[in-house]
Amino acid sequence: MNMKVSNVFIEDNLYAFISEQARREHTDISNICIKILKEYYKENPREVAAYKNQNRAAKTSGATSFVNLKDFSVENYFKDFPNHSIKMAQEVIDYINEFNLAEPIFCRRTEAAIDFEPNFIRIERLISQGQSYGINISLYGEPYRYKNPPVFLEKGMNSYSRAYIRNYNDLNLVLPLLKETYYLKYHQMLI
Repeated sequence: MNMKVSNVFIEDNLYAFISEQARREHTDISNICIKILKEYYKENPREVAAYKNQNRAAKTSGATSFVNLKDFSVENYFKDFPNHSIKMAQEVIDYINEFNLAEPIFCRRTEAAIDFEPNFIRIERLISQGQSYGINISLYGEPYRYKNPPVFLEKGMNSYSRAYIRNYNDLNLVLPLLKETYYLKYHQMLI
């Protein structure tokens, strides 16, 4: 069995409790912590299974690790895609980078999509079929929640809207919505 070493910070009152339990069981604090974690995950097997499935899905889906949005280059992750699809996706990323948020935004490639964390937006697909190019994008907030939604913005899954962008005019209509979608999701005004 492979084991990893980890440092854990424990509040004083919890440390006192664990120390007393370790003394009673004639062992050390690390063994008590391991015992507690094992018991927790035995009682919550769904969480362990979900974690294993998530990791398995990430490995088989071509998912990359999350990186800071400021360091994400669409061209590096989508080399075989049409140039215009790459440029459109990069314009979305560059526009979001201009928000100058206190908290960083991260993204990663999953198959032909770009996931964002926090998840107020998702580039669902960079188009790569034949002569076609463009991006499909999901934004948090249903179309009626936007001040001036373009006519092609439609209801997506759950509380999201979806747009199929096939030209730069449509992209320019969607870019201003990115600040609105962030505000709708996190109730923070962006200047």
